[in-house]
Amino acid sequence: MLKPTIQTMIATARRLWQRPGMLAVFATLYAVLIATLYAFAMASEASFAQVLLTLLLSLAASLEFMMLQAAIIDNAQNGTINWPRILRNSLKLVKVTLPVIIFSVALFLVLNRWESGFTGATSSQQSLHWPALLFSTLRWLLFGITLPLATIHLWIQAAGGIGEKKTSILRRGRTVLSNAFTPASVLTYTIGLVLFALVPYAILFLQLPLKGARTDFPILIGRLVLVFLTTLFGWVLTVTASAQNIVATDSVDGEDAAVKFNGRVHRRSQFV
Repeated sequence: MLKPTIQTMIATARRLWQRPGMLAVFATLYAVLIATLYAFAMASEASFAQVLLTLLLSLAASLEFMMLQAAIIDNAQNGTINWPRILRNSLKLVKVTLPVIIFSVALFLVLNRWESGFTGATSSQQSLHWPALLFSTLRWLLFGITLPLATIHLWIQAAGGIGEKKTSILRRGRTVLSNAFTPASVLTYTIGLVLFALVPYAILFLQLPLKGARTDFPILIGRLVLVFLTTLFGWVLTVTASAQNIVATDSVDGEDAAVKFNGRVHRRSQFV
């Protein structure tokens, strides 16, 4: 399982590098998103106009984020970028993501409340507080792996229009979960997590034995550029590979039809 998944990721990465124009589109969308988030962070809330601006920036950032995901999935499924379709799919992604956000917030609050019941259960003299370690691990598994992975597959299904009309919500949810947590899917996301999260973190916070303004500033700029590129490419690679490998089951006229985004089965896929 490890070798085929790595080979698939490498092949997908090569195909992405062969399409610099498409990567430039993704980079532009990502840069606009970062600029919007920066403006949102810098905006003050002293007046009604500023509060309204902050609200508009938050809405714009959300839509830009969903447009980036829709563009990546559209490219993976169709081999092209169709902006009207991307805009429609962006709204679909917003619709399916809102329940995930609500569930995530509720789960986070429940975990905090549950963890508070263990406060003081371990002596403060002990160097390792097991409840804190267990809850930190649980949060990482839930909010770092499980929910993001399930959300990616939910986006893929929503953008692909699979099972939207004739399949029940329960069955669609079961399909998403079964696709998301196959060994290949989990391994693909794990490799991607290293690329779009761990490597940028190491680049940004790795301490280098260099001092002085003439060296520190160029190194900082170089680090930020590398973080931008590795985060973007790692995320695009992860979502693209997930979209190409997913197998979704939809009920069509009473029959179950397997749809694969791998270029050989899915008639719309031209990317692979």
